[in-house]
Amino acid sequence: MYYLVALSLFVAPFFAVNAAPTTKESHSYSEIHTKELKTWIDQGKSITLIDSRSKPYFDKNVIPNAKWVSYEVTDKELNDALPSKDATIVVYCWSVNCPASKYMADRLTAAGYKNVYKYPEGLYEWIQNKYPTQKL
Repeated sequence: MYYLVALSLFVAPFFAVNAAPTTKESHSYSEIHTKELKTWIDQGKSITLIDSRSKPYFDKNVIPNAKWVSYEVTDKELNDALPSKDATIVVYCWSVNCPASKYMADRLTAAGYKNVYKYPEGLYEWIQNKYPTQKL
């Protein structure tokens, strides 16, 4: 029995090819929710909105003025798409069930971005509230 447990602990990492990206718990970001995000946008707050969905899930429909930067892009593409590391960045994906915004928020904080917000309800709730969208 102990042999099987030890063997599975040794072999398991080799089969985790399609596992979700790992993150370090020390990364920190805040959450923002639908009404507060809408208020920020209506007030003209200086934010960079990032739709972090991967290509298969991206339908070109975004929150107005958002950029599509999949969480899967290279570090160079990520840095080229974003302003300074002190900028306020809000990342989102489709809904609370979509992990892409968490992956992106973790990635940004690991890269040294200081004002990162994750919008967990995502585009789905934005649309449910009948807030505007645009096509890229």
